[in-house]
Amino acid sequence: MDRYLSFISESGIQKGDILDVSSDLKEIILFCRRHNEIFDANKVLDSLKEAVGNEGTLLIRAWNWDFCHNLGFDINKSASQVGALGNIAMNRKDFMRTQHPIYSFMVWGKHAEKLVSLTNKSSFGSDSPFGFLTNNNGKQFMYGSDMYNSLTYVHFVEEQVGVHYRYLKDFTDKYVDKNGVCSIKTYSMNVRDLDLNIRMFSRKTAHLFQQTFEDLFTTEGILKKSQHENVFIGLLELKKAYRFIEDDIKNNRSKKICLYNGQ
Repeated sequence: MDRYLSFISESGIQKGDILDVSSDLKEIILFCRRHNEIFDANKVLDSLKEAVGNEGTLLIRAWNWDFCHNLGFDINKSASQVGALGNIAMNRKDFMRTQHPIYSFMVWGKHAEKLVSLTNKSSFGSDSPFGFLTNNNGKQFMYGSDMYNSLTYVHFVEEQVGVHYRYLKDFTDKYVDKNGVCSIKTYSMNVRDLDLNIRMFSRKTAHLFQQTFEDLFTTEGILKKSQHENVFIGLLELKKAYRFIEDDIKNNRSKKICLYNGQ
């Protein structure tokens, strides 16, 4: 087995797992070049399917923010803006796309039909795929991505708990469904209050933070991680992570999530 595929089989993924897959293929492709391996994104998807089995479910991120910029959304055509893996899944018949025009997923597996049927208005509502992941003990699998830029789950917790530095904003635009029918729809997202000069935890801002979730999750045993040269592999139990993120929001002024004026 090529090493880039063994990262999946050796990550701790179990049969029946429900996975939110975040990926950054750049470092993995470079890894393959250094080790004379031929990278194939379809083999990655097939390996993930094999890892979770028929009782498992995959959610491949296919997020797109055109709907927020009056550019509309076509569920069959609007490309993923968060990595190539979502676009590869879009071109396969075994994956389906969830309905939200901003935070959609390409899904496969036991719960795919349920996920596709969700009609959540808010990106991070309790009735969203993020809520489904929480209620069904889902995990985030980080394949080449890391905690710096891929822990979008914090925004779900922010909306459930409530934070003063974000507010729900409606976006209305053209929406083309899977049958090609175009209509005007409204969806919402919990956006930042720009007056507070919010700086989210990321690779660029990490040096400003004294506390990190990666350290906490590792210590608590809910994050399994490994490093293969420049390739980060992680498996995070989301429902268990929820309570630590909630505690940071309620009792630590979200200091592991972001920095903002007046914090």
